[in-house]
Amino acid sequence: MLTRRSASPAATSPRSAARFLAAVVVALTMTSLLTGPPAAAAPAAGDPGMDVPNLPVACGGNQYLMPQNRGVCPLKKFDKDWPTVLIWGDSHGWMFTPALRKLTLKRNVNLVAFARGGCPPMEAEDPTKVSHLSCVVSNNDALAYVTKLSKRKPRVQVILSANWVTYRDAWTRADQGQPQPPDQEPYVAKMAALAKDGIPRLMATLGAMKNVRTNVVSSVLRVPAVTAPCPDGEDPYSCDIPRSQAIPNEVDTRNWLVATMEPLKSSARLIDVNDDFCDGLLLWQNCHGMVDGVHTFFDDLHLSATASRKLAPYFAGSIPAS
Repeated sequence: MLTRRSASPAATSPRSAARFLAAVVVALTMTSLLTGPPAAAAPAAGDPGMDVPNLPVACGGNQYLMPQNRGVCPLKKFDKDWPTVLIWGDSHGWMFTPALRKLTLKRNVNLVAFARGGCPPMEAEDPTKVSHLSCVVSNNDALAYVTKLSKRKPRVQVILSANWVTYRDAWTRADQGQPQPPDQEPYVAKMAALAKDGIPRLMATLGAMKNVRTNVVSSVLRVPAVTAPCPDGEDPYSCDIPRSQAIPNEVDTRNWLVATMEPLKSSARLIDVNDDFCDGLLLWQNCHGMVDGVHTFFDDLHLSATASRKLAPYFAGSIPAS
């Protein structure tokens, strides 16, 4: 049963301008197009914002909240004879690693990640033309890794997850000649331009691979840029949020994902975790910043590690038999 905390009806207050990748992006320069967005420092001890996925030392642990090292991030000891679960995406992919770790910890299943902040899973039409972009390099590495695993007997289960809404909004604005939001970094628009065709291209490539199954995580709630003052806590935001604001363009994005997933095998699933945090789809229904005493978020854009861990049942069907 949901534990609801209603937001005050007082005048709204602005959230931090760092809406996108709040946990990993502090500032971006033109150099960031080459290296990708830098990571923010971890919050102070005792802060609910510390409830973040643990990052292995091999992937940059104790220094960043997101993997920064190039290549695969192993989340448990790898065995070539085991099936492999691979989470692939931006920070919205990484935030589900607690759920996947819970499911695979005591099973003969590998768990690896390719996840970089601000980097949607995609396949560039001509990678050589954009090989200077770290996101393209990371996606190329991930695709090569999956291709290599697909040639072995154990099954490969790919899970794609990203902040789909932000990328779609950015490329739609560009197509319509509209300016990007003033608080959005140029890096996002650059990645969105590549992702518009790159995401469908990746779906088609994965769908054609033998021994590879792909599931996709739908849009996930987040804290909107403007909220009502929250007496239960602002950082992370702990009050109710209208669902239409917490998951903007929810139906349109879902329909786009379903259409984009068409090249995948019939076993492909669209995973929607929002029911654990939100009421129904009606405009006056809410999502909740606290559920049964657990903070939904660790920052404005990402689920807390504890909330993520509770979502393990949603991913159970994505874990191959060991």
